[in-house]
Amino acid sequence: MEKLVSIIVPVYNMIDYLQKCVDSLVGQSYKNIEIILVNDGSTDDSGTLCDELAKKDSRIRVIHKSNGGLSSARNAGLDIAHGDYISFVDSDDFLNTATIEKMAQCLQTYDCDIACVKCDIIDSEGNITRTFSNNTNQVEILKSKQYIQGICEKRLSESVCDKLFAKKLLKNRRFEVGRLNEDFFFLSKLLLQGKNIALIDFAGYNYVKHEGTITSDRKNFASLKDAIQNSCELIEISKKLGIETETFFAYSALFQIRVLLIVLPSDKINRYSKDFLFAKEKYYLCSPYFKKVNLKISDKLLLKIFMHFPKSTKFIVDKLRNILQ
Repeated sequence: MEKLVSIIVPVYNMIDYLQKCVDSLVGQSYKNIEIILVNDGSTDDSGTLCDELAKKDSRIRVIHKSNGGLSSARNAGLDIAHGDYISFVDSDDFLNTATIEKMAQCLQTYDCDIACVKCDIIDSEGNITRTFSNNTNQVEILKSKQYIQGICEKRLSESVCDKLFAKKLLKNRRFEVGRLNEDFFFLSKLLLQGKNIALIDFAGYNYVKHEGTITSDRKNFASLKDAIQNSCELIEISKKLGIETETFFAYSALFQIRVLLIVLPSDKINRYSKDFLFAKEKYYLCSPYFKKVNLKISDKLLLKIFMHFPKSTKFIVDKLRNILQ
């Protein structure tokens, strides 16, 4: 008998996309599923649609809760999930028909607790704008250290949404409410347990990229700083566990420190600004791994100069960016 798969879908004001998402789940070739729709305090008609969808398919369960954010919604789904396997899908995205089946087969066939498909990027009109798969259906088993290096270097997906997890792996794990870039942190901590991951060359997850959504600069800076903080915390966790992945997380932190220093406004780049002091503190925390990280020589040089001459370096970088644009 097929093992039960729980698919957790956080929903917040997604009335225009939820139907397509759920249709893709109900239509999976793998039938032994439960779909947990977590209405996270939506202010549109998403909650009503969740209830209507549940009436049409007995495999759909609905949670209505006050708004707590993505991590809170996922945790609410985890708390009631009955499945042997757990998957997460964002409510504006959708799966291809064989996605759950291919991942479940991998977990049953190979010695691993995580299976991962690749994704297509879809525009608002439904066109594929980018694909990460050759659709060969070949399976590659990666060691945890290999996958950690891949996500730190942005070569492999850090999302939890294109993956299927053995429930035992998540038994005592929850997403940290309030933490940005929660997928990277959550997945990295799981992988630090030394788990293998099955990577399937199949475009099973469709990530819908919405046009015209502009994130505020303040939120961008907060997200970057949180990403840097996550990587630095993971360095310390790696050291305690003796996993020897510190250099990979140092790469991630240093690369994002470089980005932060480039995009911060000039008035925030000085020796006394809060943002610069944050960047400097994290730079020196990563300094023991500076020679080993796989950053370009030009990026390493830029970081060093920024640390000693922040204002003048920022002035030159901005001038060069304006010329190149």
